[in-house]
Amino acid sequence: MTLPLILLTTLTLISGLAPLLVKKTNSKVFHLALIFSGAYLLAITISHLMPELFNGVLGHHQVALWVIIGYFMQLVFDFFTSGVEHGHLHKANDDHHHSSLTVFTLLTAMGIHALLEGILLSHASIVGSHQHNGGLLTGIILHKMPAAFALMSLIRCNYQGLKWPVILISLFSLMTPAGIFLGEYLARVDWVQSSWMIILFALVTGNFLHISTTIFLESSPGHKLKGAELLMIIAGTALALATEFVG
Repeated sequence: MTLPLILLTTLTLISGLAPLLVKKTNSKVFHLALIFSGAYLLAITISHLMPELFNGVLGHHQVALWVIIGYFMQLVFDFFTSGVEHGHLHKANDDHHHSSLTVFTLLTAMGIHALLEGILLSHASIVGSHQHNGGLLTGIILHKMPAAFALMSLIRCNYQGLKWPVILISLFSLMTPAGIFLGEYLARVDWVQSSWMIILFALVTGNFLHISTTIFLESSPGHKLKGAELLMIIAGTALALATEFVG
């Protein structure tokens, strides 16, 4: 687990610090990268997470209910995060300014979401799965990189210097690794039932379904995909399936 932790933390931190170094964001490249990550996340959610959930100790109807609740729960997260999870960028020179309370609620919501992602990465030992988590780890990294970039774009609206933006994005980059350790701890203690953990995984699965589908909806106004966008969807889906089923 050491290498995944290093990759997860480092790539999230680098992506979060990038807006401090890049003077001008290429919105087209960011847009295509976001679509790729959305396609990957959707494919890995359907091919990896959902089969494990429906083969777990809970009944199919219960699992489906908690996934749906997780889907709509993400709507509540979006209210506090301004859509950062699915790549909403905020320019530092925009006329709008976010209050300290808004930034605090944003970071709290994003931190909780990141913590849940980390717990999800420790799910194999709890649901009794013997599948590798490499594909899921890659999906979470691909999801967190644009999210960290977008998060920093919003943080910069409130802080002129570098100190607090660097501290805040560093804390954010550590939340998912912290979730991994928390998930492994919960798997070892007797008072946490496996059914509770599966409910938690179902909620996060619903979150992922909402995030990935929202990326698609926002990326194709009028339901008209451009060639490059369609290519990114195919590439992201193909990579997720190859990661999951090959090897």
